[in-house]
Amino acid sequence: MSKKIIKVLLVDDEDDFVSTLAERLELREYYVKIAKDGESGISKVSDISFDIVILDLMMPG
Repeated sequence: MSKKIIKVLLVDDEDDFVSTLAERLELREYYVKIAKDGESGISKVSDISFDIVILDLMMPG
């Protein structure tokens, strides 16, 4: 039986934080995409069905 790859979308405007988190998740074999703002996040969700979205609610825009 094959392992299911979990797809994660990170939406945050803090470059260092989101890059570090993405790197750590990818080391654990998660499929990770990054969006730097809400609009980009919405665009990515329309393209791919993510299992998890980690979203900064307090970012501008």
